[in-house]
Amino acid sequence: MNDRITNPFMASNPLSATTQAYSVSEINHLVADVLSASLPGLLSVEGEVSNLSVASSGHRYFSLKDAQSTISCALFRGAANRIARDILTTLKNGDKILVKANLSVYKPRGSYQLIVSDMEPAGFGALAQAFIALKRKLDEAGLTAENRKRDISTWPQEIAVVTSQTGAAIKDVLATLARRAPFIPVTVYPTLVQGEQAARNIVAAIEQVNASDKAASVILLVRGGGSLEDLQAFNDEAVAMAVVNSRV
Repeated sequence: MNDRITNPFMASNPLSATTQAYSVSEINHLVADVLSASLPGLLSVEGEVSNLSVASSGHRYFSLKDAQSTISCALFRGAANRIARDILTTLKNGDKILVKANLSVYKPRGSYQLIVSDMEPAGFGALAQAFIALKRKLDEAGLTAENRKRDISTWPQEIAVVTSQTGAAIKDVLATLARRAPFIPVTVYPTLVQGEQAARNIVAAIEQVNASDKAASVILLVRGGGSLEDLQAFNDEAVAMAVVNSRV
Protein backbone atom coordinates (compact mmCIF):
# COMPACT_ATOMS: atom_id res chain seq x y z
CA MET A 1 0.00 0.00 0.00
CA ASN A 2 1.37 3.34 -1.03
CA ASP A 3 0.67 5.94 1.66
CA ARG A 4 2.57 8.66 -0.14
CA ILE A 5 0.69 12.01 -0.24
CA THR A 6 1.11 13.97 -3.42
CA ASN A 7 1.84 17.67 -2.99
CA PRO A 8 -0.63 19.53 -5.24
CA PHE A 9 2.03 22.16 -5.96
CA MET A 10 4.22 19.43 -7.44
CA ALA A 11 1.63 18.25 -9.97
CA SER A 12 2.84 17.16 -13.36
CA ASN A 13 1.30 20.24 -15.03
CA PRO A 14 1.98 23.16 -12.72
CA LEU A 15 0.32 26.50 -13.55
CA SER A 16 3.68 28.13 -14.08
CA ALA A 17 4.41 25.70 -16.87
CA THR A 18 1.32 26.48 -18.95
CA THR A 19 0.33 30.06 -18.07
CA GLN A 20 2.29 33.29 -18.22
CA ALA A 21 2.55 34.83 -14.80
CA TYR A 22 1.77 38.56 -14.69
CA SER A 23 2.76 40.94 -11.97
CA VAL A 24 0.05 42.99 -10.28
CA SER A 25 1.38 46.13 -11.95
CA GLU A 26 1.25 44.47 -15.36
CA ILE A 27 -2.41 43.52 -14.86
CA ASN A 28 -3.33 47.07 -13.89
CA HIS A 29 -1.46 48.43 -16.90
CA LEU A 30 -3.26 45.95 -19.17
CA VAL A 31 -6.65 46.98 -17.76
CA ALA A 32 -5.81 50.64 -18.31
CA ASP A 33 -4.74 49.95 -21.90
CA VAL A 34 -7.90 47.94 -22.66
CA LEU A 35 -10.18 50.64 -21.26
CA SER A 36 -8.34 53.38 -23.12
CA ALA A 37 -8.59 51.49 -26.40
CA SER A 38 -12.26 50.50 -26.08
CA LEU A 39 -13.83 53.72 -24.77
CA PRO A 40 -14.07 57.18 -26.35
CA GLY A 41 -11.82 59.80 -24.81
CA LEU A 42 -14.64 61.89 -23.35
CA LEU A 43 -17.68 60.22 -21.80
CA SER A 44 -21.09 61.61 -20.86
CA VAL A 45 -22.26 59.95 -17.66
CA GLU A 46 -25.48 60.62 -15.76
CA GLY A 47 -26.12 59.65 -12.17
CA GLU A 48 -26.91 60.73 -8.62
CA VAL A 49 -24.26 62.44 -6.49
CA SER A 50 -23.22 60.75 -3.24
CA ASN A 51 -20.28 60.92 -0.82
CA LEU A 52 -19.46 64.48 -1.91
CA SER A 53 -16.41 66.02 -0.26
CA VAL A 54 -14.38 69.16 -0.95
CA ALA A 55 -10.67 69.08 -0.16
CA SER A 56 -8.75 72.08 1.13
CA SER A 57 -6.96 72.10 -2.23
CA GLY A 58 -10.24 72.88 -4.00
CA HIS A 59 -10.57 69.40 -5.51
CA ARG A 60 -13.98 67.75 -5.23
CA TYR A 61 -14.51 64.03 -4.84
CA PHE A 62 -17.84 62.24 -5.11
CA SER A 63 -19.56 59.15 -6.44
CA LEU A 64 -22.14 58.84 -9.17
CA LYS A 65 -24.67 56.10 -8.67
CA ASP A 66 -27.77 54.61 -10.20
CA ALA A 67 -30.00 51.78 -9.02
CA GLN A 68 -27.37 49.10 -9.66
CA SER A 69 -23.89 50.62 -9.52
CA THR A 70 -21.56 53.32 -8.23
CA ILE A 71 -18.47 54.91 -9.75
CA SER A 72 -15.95 57.25 -8.12
CA CYS A 73 -15.41 60.73 -9.57
CA ALA A 74 -12.80 63.44 -9.15
CA LEU A 75 -13.29 67.08 -10.12
CA PHE A 76 -9.94 68.82 -9.83
CA ARG A 77 -9.67 72.51 -8.99
CA GLY A 78 -8.63 73.63 -12.48
CA ALA A 79 -11.69 72.05 -14.06
CA ALA A 80 -13.92 73.25 -11.22
CA ASN A 81 -12.92 76.85 -11.94
CA ARG A 82 -14.34 76.50 -15.45
CA ILE A 83 -17.75 75.27 -14.31
CA ALA A 84 -20.57 77.77 -13.76
CA ARG A 85 -20.41 78.91 -10.14
CA ASP A 86 -24.17 78.59 -9.58
CA ILE A 87 -23.97 74.90 -10.49
CA LEU A 88 -20.86 74.18 -8.45
CA THR A 89 -21.80 75.98 -5.24
CA THR A 90 -25.20 74.30 -5.03
CA LEU A 91 -23.95 70.78 -5.78
CA LYS A 92 -25.01 68.37 -3.03
CA ASN A 93 -25.62 64.71 -2.33
CA GLY A 94 -28.76 63.47 -4.04
CA ASP A 95 -28.46 65.80 -7.05
CA LYS A 96 -28.83 64.15 -10.43
CA ILE A 97 -26.17 65.46 -12.78
CA LEU A 98 -24.62 64.84 -16.18
CA VAL A 99 -20.83 64.95 -16.31
CA LYS A 100 -18.28 65.05 -19.10
CA ALA A 101 -15.34 62.95 -17.98
CA ASN A 102 -12.44 60.72 -18.91
CA LEU A 103 -12.15 57.27 -17.38
CA SER A 104 -8.86 56.90 -15.53
CA VAL A 105 -7.29 53.82 -13.94
CA TYR A 106 -5.38 54.49 -10.73
CA LYS A 107 -2.79 51.79 -11.22
CA PRO A 108 -1.28 51.68 -7.70
CA ARG A 109 -4.63 50.51 -6.31
CA GLY A 110 -6.12 48.85 -9.36
CA SER A 111 -9.17 51.12 -9.19
CA TYR A 112 -10.74 53.37 -11.77
CA GLN A 113 -12.59 56.66 -11.58
CA LEU A 114 -14.05 59.40 -13.73
CA ILE A 115 -11.97 62.56 -14.07
CA VAL A 116 -14.67 65.20 -14.51
CA SER A 117 -14.13 68.19 -16.81
CA ASP A 118 -17.67 69.61 -16.88
CA MET A 119 -21.07 69.06 -15.32
CA GLU A 120 -24.65 70.24 -15.45
CA PRO A 121 -27.93 69.27 -13.81
CA ALA A 122 -29.38 66.19 -15.49
CA GLY A 123 -31.99 67.02 -18.08
CA PHE A 124 -30.68 70.54 -18.61
CA GLY A 125 -31.86 71.72 -22.00
CA ALA A 126 -29.97 73.48 -24.74
CA LEU A 127 -31.47 76.87 -23.84
CA ALA A 128 -30.31 76.65 -20.24
CA GLN A 129 -26.86 75.56 -21.38
CA ALA A 130 -26.70 78.51 -23.79
CA PHE A 131 -27.69 80.89 -20.99
CA ILE A 132 -24.93 79.60 -18.71
CA ALA A 133 -22.39 79.80 -21.53
CA LEU A 134 -23.36 83.40 -22.30
CA LYS A 135 -23.26 84.37 -18.63
CA ARG A 136 -19.80 82.86 -18.34
CA LYS A 137 -18.66 84.76 -21.44
CA LEU A 138 -19.95 88.07 -20.09
CA ASP A 139 -18.42 87.38 -16.67
CA GLU A 140 -15.03 86.61 -18.20
CA ALA A 141 -15.18 89.82 -20.26
CA GLY A 142 -15.76 91.78 -17.05
CA LEU A 143 -19.13 93.07 -18.26
CA THR A 144 -20.99 91.96 -15.12
CA ALA A 145 -18.43 93.33 -12.66
CA GLU A 146 -19.74 95.36 -9.72
CA ASN A 147 -17.73 98.44 -10.72
CA ARG A 148 -19.63 98.65 -14.01
CA LYS A 149 -22.98 99.15 -12.30
CA ARG A 150 -24.35 102.68 -12.52
CA ASP A 151 -26.31 104.45 -9.83
CA ILE A 152 -30.01 104.93 -10.48
CA SER A 153 -31.31 108.34 -9.49
CA THR A 154 -34.08 108.43 -6.92
CA TRP A 155 -36.25 110.63 -9.14
CA PRO A 156 -35.41 110.14 -12.84
CA GLN A 157 -36.11 113.05 -15.19
CA GLU A 158 -37.93 110.69 -17.52
CA ILE A 159 -38.47 106.94 -17.73
CA ALA A 160 -38.28 104.99 -20.98
CA VAL A 161 -40.24 101.75 -20.94
CA VAL A 162 -39.21 99.10 -23.48
CA THR A 163 -41.85 96.39 -23.66
CA SER A 164 -44.79 95.03 -25.60
CA GLN A 165 -47.57 97.52 -26.15
CA THR A 166 -50.23 94.87 -25.68
CA GLY A 167 -48.95 92.72 -22.81
CA ALA A 168 -49.95 92.74 -19.16
CA ALA A 169 -46.54 94.11 -18.14
CA ILE A 170 -47.09 97.57 -19.64
CA LYS A 171 -50.40 97.95 -17.81
CA ASP A 172 -48.80 97.04 -14.49
CA VAL A 173 -45.83 99.37 -15.03
CA LEU A 174 -47.91 102.37 -16.08
CA ALA A 175 -50.41 101.86 -13.26
CA THR A 176 -47.63 101.62 -10.66
CA LEU A 177 -45.79 104.69 -11.98
CA ALA A 178 -49.02 106.70 -12.12
CA ARG A 179 -49.73 105.82 -8.50
CA ARG A 180 -46.26 106.25 -7.03
CA ALA A 181 -44.58 108.88 -9.23
CA PRO A 182 -47.19 110.64 -11.38
CA PHE A 183 -44.87 113.64 -11.86
CA ILE A 184 -42.24 111.64 -13.84
CA PRO A 185 -42.78 111.62 -17.63
CA VAL A 186 -42.94 108.15 -19.18
CA THR A 187 -42.34 107.22 -22.82
CA VAL A 188 -43.14 103.74 -24.10
CA TYR A 189 -40.94 102.23 -26.81
CA PRO A 190 -42.94 99.28 -28.18
CA THR A 191 -41.14 96.06 -29.01
CA LEU A 192 -41.74 92.38 -29.41
CA VAL A 193 -40.76 90.47 -26.28
CA GLN A 194 -41.18 86.93 -27.56
CA GLY A 195 -40.38 85.05 -30.75
CA GLU A 196 -37.59 84.95 -33.30
CA GLN A 197 -37.58 88.69 -34.00
CA ALA A 198 -37.89 89.79 -30.37
CA ALA A 199 -34.18 90.15 -29.58
CA ARG A 200 -33.61 92.29 -32.67
CA ASN A 201 -36.63 94.44 -31.76
CA ILE A 202 -35.44 94.93 -28.19
CA VAL A 203 -31.99 96.03 -29.38
CA ALA A 204 -33.58 98.51 -31.80
CA ALA A 205 -35.80 99.94 -29.05
CA ILE A 206 -32.84 100.43 -26.69
CA GLU A 207 -30.91 102.16 -29.48
CA GLN A 208 -33.96 104.34 -30.17
CA VAL A 209 -34.03 105.46 -26.54
CA ASN A 210 -30.35 106.39 -26.73
CA ALA A 211 -30.85 108.31 -29.98
CA SER A 212 -33.89 110.21 -28.70
CA ASP A 213 -33.79 113.91 -27.79
CA LYS A 214 -35.87 113.14 -24.72
CA ALA A 215 -34.19 113.26 -21.33
CA ALA A 216 -34.76 109.67 -20.25
CA SER A 217 -32.32 108.71 -17.51
CA VAL A 218 -33.68 105.21 -16.86
CA ILE A 219 -34.80 102.38 -19.14
CA LEU A 220 -37.24 99.78 -17.89
CA LEU A 221 -36.93 96.65 -20.03
CA VAL A 222 -39.85 94.51 -18.92
CA ARG A 223 -42.22 91.71 -19.80
CA GLY A 224 -44.56 89.40 -17.93
CA GLY A 225 -43.69 85.92 -16.77
CA GLY A 226 -43.17 82.90 -18.96
CA SER A 227 -41.21 79.75 -19.57
CA LEU A 228 -37.50 79.67 -20.31
CA GLU A 229 -38.39 79.46 -24.00
CA ASP A 230 -40.67 82.52 -23.70
CA LEU A 231 -37.92 84.54 -22.00
CA GLN A 232 -35.17 83.54 -24.42
CA ALA A 233 -35.06 86.92 -26.18
CA PHE A 234 -33.84 88.45 -22.92
CA ASN A 235 -30.96 85.94 -22.81
CA ASP A 236 -29.69 86.97 -26.24
CA GLU A 237 -26.10 88.23 -26.48
CA ALA A 238 -27.12 91.14 -28.73
CA VAL A 239 -29.57 92.34 -26.08
CA ALA A 240 -26.91 92.03 -23.38
CA MET A 241 -24.48 94.09 -25.45
CA ALA A 242 -27.15 96.71 -26.16
CA VAL A 243 -27.60 97.09 -22.40
CA VAL A 244 -23.82 97.30 -21.89
CA ASN A 245 -23.44 99.97 -24.59
CA SER A 246 -26.46 102.03 -23.59
CA ARG A 247 -25.62 105.50 -22.26
CA VAL A 248 -28.99 105.58 -20.45
